[in-house]
Order: sequence, then C-alpha cells, then structure tokens
Amino acid sequence: MKLRKVLNILLSIGLLVFVAACGGGSDDGDPTPDTNQPPADTVTPQDTGTPDTTTPPGQDTTQPEPDLVQPVPDVPLPPPGDGNDSFADAVDLPMNSQSPTLESLSPVGDVDYFTFEGSKGQLILIDTEAQNPPFDKNTVDLVVTLYDSNEQQIALNDDPFPRSTNDSTLVTVLPADGTYYVSVSECWTWAASKGLPDGSCASPQDKSVTDYALFLSSLDPAQDNIAADAETGNSAADATAVGYVKNQSGQYLLSVIYGTFADNLDLDVFAFQLPADATVSSGRSVGYFSIHPAGVESNGSTSPIGSAYITTVDDTATTIAFIDASLGGSLDVPLPLDVPHLLFLQHPGGLAGANDFYVINHRSGGSNPLEEDDVANNTAAGAQALTASPKDNGSTGYFIEANLGVGDVDVYMFDVPMAMKDTISVACGGQRSGSGVRGLKAELLNEAEAAIPGGSSTETATDDLLIQNVAVPAGDTLLHLRVSAASQATDVTSDFYRCGIHFQAAQ
Repeated sequence: MKLRKVLNILLSIGLLVFVAACGGGSDDGDPTPDTNQPPADTVTPQDTGTPDTTTPPGQDTTQPEPDLVQPVPDVPLPPPGDGNDSFADAVDLPMNSQSPTLESLSPVGDVDYFTFEGSKGQLILIDTEAQNPPFDKNTVDLVVTLYDSNEQQIALNDDPFPRSTNDSTLVTVLPADGTYYVSVSECWTWAASKGLPDGSCASPQDKSVTDYALFLSSLDPAQDNIAADAETGNSAADATAVGYVKNQSGQYLLSVIYGTFADNLDLDVFAFQLPADATVSSGRSVGYFSIHPAGVESNGSTSPIGSAYITTVDDTATTIAFIDASLGGSLDVPLPLDVPHLLFLQHPGGLAGANDFYVINHRSGGSNPLEEDDVANNTAAGAQALTASPKDNGSTGYFIEANLGVGDVDVYMFDVPMAMKDTISVACGGQRSGSGVRGLKAELLNEAEAAIPGGSSTETATDDLLIQNVAVPAGDTLLHLRVSAASQATDVTSDFYRCGIHFQAAQ
C-alpha cells in the first residue's frame, strides 16, 4: 500500500476540539461535529486537522491544520505474529528515519511494542498512518501509548488534537534520559483493557485493513517554525519570536510553540505576526492555536496551561482573546495579517510538577463564511441562507462565523439534504475559542420557526456548545439556527463566534 510521512510538526486543533474516545464515541466512527469548515488555504497533513466549524476547521470550530506529507516507497509488510507483543519483546524504533516502521495489528487483539532511547527535555513526535480516507470504519483505529523505563504509562494519544483522522499522533517532551517504550493497539483492544463500553470505538471490531506505518521523530527547536520558550523573562520585552516557514509549494507549515514552566508562577510570552502573504481562502484571517491537553492520558505533561491570552504589542493592557486552558478549549481568533501580537501562557498555580511542559500547534488561515448583514438577520424573516459544504465522510455541513454584539441575535436558514435528512448536529465556539462572548446559545428551529425538541445548547467556561444527533422533523425541508448570547466579558474585547451544522443519514 502507498503510505505518506508527515514531515512537519503537527497536531492538535485548532481550535475548539472535542477529544472523544476512539471513533468519536459513536459506533459509526465519524468525528464529533466541528465548528470550522474544512480549510482550502493550507496543506492538510494527516494528523494536524481541526474539526470543522469554520469553512473547513474547528472543535470543531476551526479548520484543519496544515502539514506537509510526501509519498513513501512501497515496502513489504511483515507477516502477522511478528513477536513484538510485550515489553520484553519490544523491537527498536528508529529515530528520524526516512522510512516508516511498517506493522500490522493482526489478529484481532494484537498489540505491538517498540523501544527507543531518549533524552530529558527532548521534544518528540510519534506519528501513525493507517486510515485512507480518514475515519474509515474498516481500517484499524490506532491508539499509541508511551511508557518510561519502568514500563509505566506517561502519555497516550487516540486521535490527533485537533482531530482530523482516527490515526494517532503524540507530541511530548521526555521527562528523563533513558529507555522508553511505545505500544500500538486498536481502539477496541485498548478500550477493553480500560474497561470502557463497546460504544467507545467504531464498529466493526474486526477490521479488514490492519496495516499501519509508525514514525518517531525528534523535533529540532532550531527549526524556524518551532518556537521554544527560552526562559529569558516573563514580559513582552523578553518574548520568544514565533517563526513561519513555507513548503516547496509556497504554503505555510504549522508552527509549533512549546516550553516548560520553570515554576508555578511562571508566565511565558511569545511574539507572533500572521504573515502578510498568508492565504485567506474564505471569510477573514484567523490565528489558530491548538493547545495539546496535559496528563498521562494525553501528552504527558504534569500540568496544563492556565491562562492563555492574546494582546497586541502596542497595547498589552487590552486582552483581545482569553481562555482558561486548564478547562480545555483553544485560541482560534480573528486577527489581522501582518500586525504584531503577543501570546501569554501562564502556569495554573498550585504545586509545580516534575515535567510541566506545553505544546501548541499554530497556523494562520481563513475562517468560515461570514455573516452578511448583522441587522437584517435578527429574526427568521430576515434569516441568512447558508451554503452547503459536503464533507469527506459523506455527510453534509453548513458553516458560519460572525460577531455577536450585546443584545444581538443572529438567525440562519439552511436546506435539509434529502440524502442526509435523519439527524442534525451543531457545534459552536465562542468563549472556549477565546471570544469575550459569554453564554453563547444555539437553538434549532423547524420550518415553521418553532423550537425542535433537544435542539438547544449553551456554552460555558467548561462545556462546549454541542447539539448532537437530534431528529430532523419529518417533512421539513428547511431549518433555522438562532444564535444569541447572555453577555460580553468586560475584560475581553473580541465578540466572535463560529458554528458548524452537520447532517447525517441513519446507518
């Protein structure tokens, strides 16, 4: 089979993203609805996509992140039962090899083990590729787990962050010099070992495609698109510059921002400026910052980020966007190109951990289609008609991005696709994408403008706005989405939001 290798640093987001157990927490293996529509303005690498709430990306509240892939020559796969089924039998995993390690999870229940030598503070990428296309129910849904020399789990990845496939991608900072182990398993096998319910993984359990490629890379902080905090100070004057690098096609690769918190009072500052020539294929320019979650069930950091916020260089007292990253979410913020900004990252406080690091995928890109008339669409009578955007997994989506002033209400209308008329899901991002909008609320209305049962959700600091798998009213060919908010934060100036609407046919 023809496989591809992700050459740039990737991973998870973009944006508000739902990290679900293998297969998105549903038997169909489809990703959780996103708020960004898939982006057409970047090279989309296998593991750096973001769910779609924008005109293609998001928590799906922003579009997929870019990455660079290149074909890898066909290599014969090893026969099943290769013997690397335990820590004792782990096989060497080469670092920075130009060729992938090719394996197969066969028979059902197989787990493969690998080993490598690493160094304290080393930024590594463990990347897999099996699914083509993404979210293929008949291809293994991979889970990668990292262990220390004592065979104790220190990190895990089921789906990339943000999620663009069921293949796994783990970016972590190693806590010590020594031997490490990696296991690769199928979601069903992993879920059974954790005692999780069957619905955690995509059916069927016995996959017809079990081959996968595995890569281990040490990411070089000297690369221009990798910004490593230098701990030179905690102020704007000492900010670490974020760089941007183009591939051979002239498209910008993902930039990776990472660092460690020196103590529980540490504040790290990064200076960035979205490139003046960045492609904005839809809507307006957006700066996407996908924050990898912490913990042994995620990237392995012993602390999440606390406050994460953006200001301009000229006015550091005015906060444009803010999230408490310890509660989840991402910063996916409409920002002008070629204007200097600052990103502040603060330790959440409390006791410092042994390996308090953070990793953020950053890129610039376009947004979802924009609201056209903020005054006319305050009622269903003046609702803005949305344009359908077919998705790779066969479903149909609609996407929108707008600003929501105090007291404003936005109403949109959209057709029910006849081939996908059974259920509808909606994901919107505001506060958990960095906006100052508070209490963002989305309501589904039927053709007669009456509320659809189960079709309402409100965003909070801890909970995403998600309406999932609501039955489409029988006979309706057109629906409405009404968006409102409770208030505007007094200490955050932005008031943006974005939504993705997704239809699905019964399986």
